[in-house]
Amino acid sequence: MKGKLFKIAKRMLVAFGLLGMAKTVYASLFAASRQSKIQIARFSTFLLRALRFGNNLRYCSRLPAVTRCSRKKWLFVSDCWVPEHDKNTGARCSREYLELFAELGFGIVFVPLDRTKRQPYLSEIESLGIIVIFPYDAVRWLSKNIGSFDYFYLQRPISLELLRFIRDHKKSASTVIYYDHDLHYLRMRRQALLFSDEKALVESNIFEKMEDEIFHKADIVYVAGEFEQKIVSERVPDKNVRAVPGVLFELEERSRPVGIGERKDIMYIGGYGHRPNVDAVLWFLDNVWMHVHDRVPDWTFHIVGSDPDKSFYDGRYANVNVAGRVSDEELLRLYGRVRLMVAPIRYGAGVKGKILEAMDAGLPVITTPIGAEGIVDNEKYMAIVGEAAEWRTALPELYMDESRLERMAVMGKSIINRFYTYDSVKRVILEDMPL
Repeated sequence: MKGKLFKIAKRMLVAFGLLGMAKTVYASLFAASRQSKIQIARFSTFLLRALRFGNNLRYCSRLPAVTRCSRKKWLFVSDCWVPEHDKNTGARCSREYLELFAELGFGIVFVPLDRTKRQPYLSEIESLGIIVIFPYDAVRWLSKNIGSFDYFYLQRPISLELLRFIRDHKKSASTVIYYDHDLHYLRMRRQALLFSDEKALVESNIFEKMEDEIFHKADIVYVAGEFEQKIVSERVPDKNVRAVPGVLFELEERSRPVGIGERKDIMYIGGYGHRPNVDAVLWFLDNVWMHVHDRVPDWTFHIVGSDPDKSFYDGRYANVNVAGRVSDEELLRLYGRVRLMVAPIRYGAGVKGKILEAMDAGLPVITTPIGAEGIVDNEKYMAIVGEAAEWRTALPELYMDESRLERMAVMGKSIINRFYTYDSVKRVILEDMPL
């Protein structure tokens, strides 16, 4: 009977893809089978739950003993979800920092708070040696394991409850870093003012209280750019607030496939589940493109990114290509043949990863003051314009000015190599979280 149960359990675990815990469960079952019927019953309940919920119970409620006894420095990381890094720059930031932590040699436990197993992204993260867990109550899980961690890296206001628990727990003297992808309250307040949106204003006030509490409770606050660093530093002058890039690049001198004179067209890229991106495209189409598309012969506006809004397909808009989501290879090819990136962002917060990506690819950028916000020395290598009338004048002129576009491309890439590389961030992380 015991041997049969033993073999059945092994086959079931393998069949359900729970290879990561098959050996542990197999050994535990063997030990349990030599004990009382009560222990066997308890283990059977665990096994059934494992089969029902899959990877949600891939790791037990406590970290394995080998983890707790390891000489590694252990880092607890939380975020809203498993980052789908090819869909938006916020998720790309989360993924890149997980990779960086793993490369530096931290032991990492990652908790996606929405408890959704997003594939293939989950498997890719686990392949880095990162333990990913999906507890039904993250605070309760942390209460059993808090003593195992040397550092905590929390992201977005959703992590406030975890931060409160960590700060109230007497056993934890660990360093807590909060990464502010953008100031949520600022983004919502700008939306409220732009659209006279009372609901957005209420949400902004709620986020402001949450973020203020987080800034006071965290030991170190990371922000994506200098603009938000100044705002947060004024709110918590006694805290270490550091401007740390949200999108990272390799230090390299990438040669562009062709010069500006051989390129054509303009583009915008974004994830259109994020409303500021939808607003940017529609505003540009209605207030700029409709008025200038016939001023330059044979140019096209490419709208790139996941979940394009159905209104982009309106037949009123001439010379528009809604490319939607493209592969990394296709995006690099597009960067290599388009002449100019437009980023007509009217509201939002944080440094815009899409602009940094364009700069890294050697693509000149025309954007708004909000789009340029927080990027180092932005006026030296970007065209920054505000009102629609300015856009209608500046865009065709800039598009035809090849020498200026060449200078913008070269300077933009040099800024990326100076301030937005993996190596520059590694130094900051190791100062704040020594191994």
